[in-house]
Amino acid sequence: PSQGRVRMLTITDVSGLPITVGVEDQDDLLADARVATPSELAGSYPETGTNLLSVVAIDQRQLAIRWTGSVCDVSLTLSVGAAPDGGAQVDLYGQREACDAMAIERGIVLTFRNDRDAASLIARDRQVVWTFPSLAIGLPVVDVSAAQSIQRNEADDRELAVATWLSLGPGMSCRAPSEPPVSPLQPGCGSAGNWLLERPETLVFRDGPTVKTLQPAGPGLHPHFGMGQFDWPETGLTELVMPIPIVALGHFDDPGAEACPAQDARWCRDLFVIDRIAWAYGNDIPAMAESRDPKVESTPAQVEAIIGEAVATGVVLSGGSAPGRGLGESELPVTDWPDPILETSRVWVVKVLEAGRATLFVVLDDSHRVYRLDDDGEVRLLP
Repeated sequence: PSQGRVRMLTITDVSGLPITVGVEDQDDLLADARVATPSELAGSYPETGTNLLSVVAIDQRQLAIRWTGSVCDVSLTLSVGAAPDGGAQVDLYGQREACDAMAIERGIVLTFRNDRDAASLIARDRQVVWTFPSLAIGLPVVDVSAAQSIQRNEADDRELAVATWLSLGPGMSCRAPSEPPVSPLQPGCGSAGNWLLERPETLVFRDGPTVKTLQPAGPGLHPHFGMGQFDWPETGLTELVMPIPIVALGHFDDPGAEACPAQDARWCRDLFVIDRIAWAYGNDIPAMAESRDPKVESTPAQVEAIIGEAVATGVVLSGGSAPGRGLGESELPVTDWPDPILETSRVWVVKVLEAGRATLFVVLDDSHRVYRLDDDGEVRLLP
């Protein structure tokens, strides 16, 4: 690589042996560079990018660049420069000797001069790993910008498959609202911190003892999880690292928005109500969640077959088991559930894609009778 401004840093880690790392700033992108602290190296992050570097955001401009080394490393250079397609890129090179020794986590914290270069480095680090599918249950997968163009339409509740990065806000402790919500779609404590992003931005970071949140720089949607249970794929990580690459199936203008008070009407209509997460971390996610309830008699495959017989042209979006009596207290937009549903110990709540829109069905676990939620809010037993 070409020679730019070089900062020489000495890392003394758990091995007790110092190693010198040169930070080469080829294009004057950096305001500072320092050795990462033990707390900045802690946690579980996916090893991604060139030379197994991982990029962890500390704040808008500070990024911890982490890698796994050993006592046998001789000398290293971390090169930072402008990428051909804009933004920043990093590379680690030098004498990294192979030997039978304990792995050691090492890292450098880079402070960029502007937010754009820092954000682009996070995006580049994540995007080299994940390629979103082009179709999900037959629907073309679109990006967040395309979804926003549909969001602007009036009363457009068609089902969409959106390739996005899921960013959930930090857990918050909130006071009880002065007035109880009349719709589950109303904005609540922390709901404005949940995003479906077009690109992988880090919006939550720790600043000393406090946690701070940012607004996305690129396109984003606020989500509402309208499905029941679902099973994350096995990632090998001890925790989910935000943002998460997913394909979300869902819609705007949910019927529940009609119950929202006037001051929340626009928020409720613009929410992207997720009916299913169809793909995450490079893996397809089954429509039906496995039940861990020993009282449930049916299997997800049996329920899908029952729905297939009852709805010849539909495709199962998502589903899971639940206590029948619990539906009377659920978020589902039904005021009068039939007694056979409420009196059944376990039921399956299933969303089905019909004619481009999501429809709700309930399957009784013991008798396999099927009920459908019609557009008028009535729950009808199918023949």
